[in-house]
Amino acid sequence: MRIVRKITVLVFCIVITYIALPFLISPIYDFSPPHTFEGKSFYNPYQDINTLQLLKANFHYHSNTWGIITDGRNSQNTAPNIKSKFSSHGYNMISISDYMSINPESPVRLYEHGMGAYKAHRLVMGSSNVLWLDFIPLHNVHHKQFMINLLKSDSNMIALAHPSWNNAYTPTDVKVLGNYDCFEIQNSNKESLALWDSALSAGKPVFLMADDDGHDIDDLGVTARIFTFLFAKDSSESSVIYALKRGQSMGVAIPWQWNPDTALRHAVHREILIPDTISYSQNTYYVHLPDTVKEIKIIGNQGRILKLANNINEISYPVLLSDSYVRTEITLKNEVVLYLNPIVRCDESLSKIDYPEVNIWKTIFIQIALWPLYIVSLFLFYRVMKAGKKTKITDLS
Repeated sequence: MRIVRKITVLVFCIVITYIALPFLISPIYDFSPPHTFEGKSFYNPYQDINTLQLLKANFHYHSNTWGIITDGRNSQNTAPNIKSKFSSHGYNMISISDYMSINPESPVRLYEHGMGAYKAHRLVMGSSNVLWLDFIPLHNVHHKQFMINLLKSDSNMIALAHPSWNNAYTPTDVKVLGNYDCFEIQNSNKESLALWDSALSAGKPVFLMADDDGHDIDDLGVTARIFTFLFAKDSSESSVIYALKRGQSMGVAIPWQWNPDTALRHAVHREILIPDTISYSQNTYYVHLPDTVKEIKIIGNQGRILKLANNINEISYPVLLSDSYVRTEITLKNEVVLYLNPIVRCDESLSKIDYPEVNIWKTIFIQIALWPLYIVSLFLFYRVMKAGKKTKITDLS
């Protein structure tokens, strides 16, 4: 029994330490007040796309790496089967984003980071190692920023995964969080367009990703339905990361009514139109497509619709001084929706520098309060175990 008790104490201490450690070392940040994009010109991420390679990409799909422990448990969800399924729909960038694991068969190093109860997950691309640390029972905006900073490097890419799901990231959060690159606006679990507009309206230069986030290749509702068109120099990891960070991408969502029939799904993929011109010149934003579409919406600050037109193949919008960004949603005749990244107001070039600074004194104060609580909890558990031992000895006597 003595050995069992010692093992129990040891396991408890390890678990409590693992859960408590992020809280014990997390700093408090001074977040800058939100402000809109400013400048006399606009950054257009699509300015040079005609010189780049078009990639049809999936950046969020799960294999059965963890077996029955997590979703992705379908025995058919092997990397070769995932690649085969997506290849049949015309994908040429088929990435695998397992939980806390970098799949060696993914064309880019990619994993989904997050173990917390509130689904505040991140997609991490371009890192060689997995960070096994997270805020598991609860979190606040300072914890979310700390985790982003721990994951981020100059050469990798961080995206907020399904940010609206389970209220993982709130409008207040995205108005102040920084040091990340992309925003998963469409996901089989949750749409996050309104939250993206909150971030953009607060001057956060974060660009879109759209993904299935599927866990079962036999389920057409979460397989080859939502994806990203990427305009990159080539399909290398560095080129993909560069293109995502610069906003050289479009999101595509195929509606649910096309799910039951595989043949129809393939036909829909083949019929998808993308704009051949997305320009900004002389205070005019212009989008042109090779054929007529059902609807084009021009959207600005706070998600407000600036212009809407039906049954056209082009649209122009005179950008106002009050417009800090302008983005477009295009609904095709078959109800497929295309999402374009925004053009954003800037001066000579777009600045991606957005690092909330640590408040040293508040951090010290919080840590002075938390460390004793942690130590006392371990001590109290030790006393309880010791008292239980004495009670048993007394009973035996």
